Amino acid sequence: MRIDSYVLKIIAILAMLVDHGTVAFDSLLTFEMYEMGRAIGRTAFPIFCFMIVEGYIHTGNRWKYLLRLGAFALISEGPFDLLFNNELLEFHYQNVFFTLAIGLAAIMLLGKAQEEAAKRLTPGGNAAKIILISLLNLVFQPVVILSAMFFAERFNTDYSSMGILLIIFIYYFEKIQVFTKGLREKRGENRLRFIFAGIAVALWFLLYDVKIGSVVESAGFPAIIFIVFYNGERGRYRLPKYFFYAFYPLHILLLYFLRKRLAGF
Repeated sequence: MRIDSYVLKIIAILAMLVDHGTVAFDSLLTFEMYEMGRAIGRTAFPIFCFMIVEGYIHTGNRWKYLLRLGAFALISEGPFDLLFNNELLEFHYQNVFFTLAIGLAAIMLLGKAQEEAAKRLTPGGNAAKIILISLLNLVFQPVVILSAMFFAERFNTDYSSMGILLIIFIYYFEKIQVFTKGLREKRGENRLRFIFAGIAVALWFLLYDVKIGSVVESAGFPAIIFIVFYNGERGRYRLPKYFFYAFYPLHILLLYFLRKRLAGF
């Protein structure tokens, strides 16, 4: 199977549908069915984070991309709260679009800082200036990362600060291929990028499970395989682009009404 952007997104939304369906109907499922459904669902989030970084790299207008994520975060909050909290618009737990938007904003700032620093670091330039710019950039990067993690944690977005960390991991790990000329020539630049992205996800799984003291997120290991074998192509989209944005609030709303009808709550 050719794993292009279209296929990767279909895999992610199907895994998410299984995950959210499992949560919605947990009272009707056996313990084994519930655990299996949640395990399948762990594949979705790493793929979404990977696609955020891919979107950052390839989109023609990053600000419009960020605005789309922000708009669907707001649109999705009502359905999200109905399904997960049984009330319309509560503000203790926010949907995953907020996490993805904060993560994208963070890597936009990191990328801009790196670009500006690169412009000013001319070979043979003033040594003091080079040191100062390098130090400023070195300080700015962790400030952006920690600020983004703080906001996600403060507003309790889905996956919160750990979600931001995954996007950051993928963003930085993909840059490692720049320093591996021999491997790039052998494997190809994109292939190496995706291998490093897979390594970033694997490391994140380990950190997440250590943090919570249980092997939970590592069940999403198929995401690593899909990312590593992603071919970097857009693919032939058989569904409108906005379907993948609208699917999130629509499937959550559908699950909420199905639960009301079948389970009575």
